[in-house]
Amino acid sequence: FDDDQGHGDAEEATKSYFRWFYWSINMGSLLGVGMMSVLTPAYGYGVSFLIPGFLLFICTVWVWLIRNQCLHLPPSGSVIGMVWQVIKDALKCRVKSGRQSNSEKRHWLD
Repeated sequence: FDDDQGHGDAEEATKSYFRWFYWSINMGSLLGVGMMSVLTPAYGYGVSFLIPGFLLFICTVWVWLIRNQCLHLPPSGSVIGMVWQVIKDALKCRVKSGRQSNSEKRHWLD
C-alpha cells in the first residue's frame, strides 16, 4: 500500500519501506508482549489488553486521517482466478512428477 504511493526511486523506496515496516512490526510485538507481561500481574488482564486495543484504535484513526494523501488505485480483477491457476498448475506438476522415476522426480511446486 504505502510502497505504491509514487515517491522517488521506486526500488530503493520499496526496500526502505519494507525494512522499516517489518522492523516496526517486530519492535511493536516485542514491546507489546513485554508490556502486557508486566501489566497483567499488577493491573489484571483488562488493563493489559485495553492498552494495545487503544493503540490499535489510534493507528486506525491515523490511517483514516491520511486517507486523502494516499494514492487510490481501482481494483484490477479477481485474485481468485490467479490463485486457482496456481493450484491447477501445481496439481498438474504433481501428477506429472508421479509418473517419473525416483531419480527424475522434482518437488511438486517446482
